[in-house]
Amino acid sequence: MTRSSPQAIDYGIGIVHRVLTLINGAAPYGLRSVLLPHARLAQESSYRKYFGAEVRFDCPSAVLRVPSQLFSTPVSGGNDLLRDIAMDHLETHFGHQHVPMSDLVAAILSEQLGSGGPDLPKVARLLSLHPRSLQRSLSKEGTTFSGVVDRVRRSQALDLITTTDLSFSQIAARLGMHEQSSLTRAVRRWYDTSPSRLRHKGQEPKGQSALID
Repeated sequence: MTRSSPQAIDYGIGIVHRVLTLINGAAPYGLRSVLLPHARLAQESSYRKYFGAEVRFDCPSAVLRVPSQLFSTPVSGGNDLLRDIAMDHLETHFGHQHVPMSDLVAAILSEQLGSGGPDLPKVARLLSLHPRSLQRSLSKEGTTFSGVVDRVRRSQALDLITTTDLSFSQIAARLGMHEQSSLTRAVRRWYDTSPSRLRHKGQEPKGQSALID
């Protein structure tokens, strides 16, 4: 089994904490302590400030210790609650300087593509950067904003085509593409096949031969 990276664990448990806070009306929900299965990635005071509770490291697993009555709290919120949580977390996460900039951009884009398409200024704002500074940071990592967009679209396209019954026009819209033909051209470039053949291949039993077009 592949173990998640410490950065991914911090990111995930931070989002859970944010969700619970919003469920409780953006107020403290009684978090008692946080257990993390790795050494700290930032100052311990940063962890305590973010979670508002004791944080322990090198534990057997990642845990938020919360009051049992919290689970009886009714959930309510807007249509874009989860996306807003992810955006807010990326903007305020104390440790994101330890994660490659291209990974942070990819995480934002994975939630943003279907809601207006890739937007460099918006992504830069969420990361508290000027667009040119973001572009320079990506350049130092050997990539570009459009390159990260392409990477995210490729991954999401493969997942949506092979694991859902969505039409190709719906998938194109989810990827922030204006036309189905754009999806067809992109899939041909990425996988040297058509969306229909890619879907058919994804439905074949494991162990079949590689994609052939």
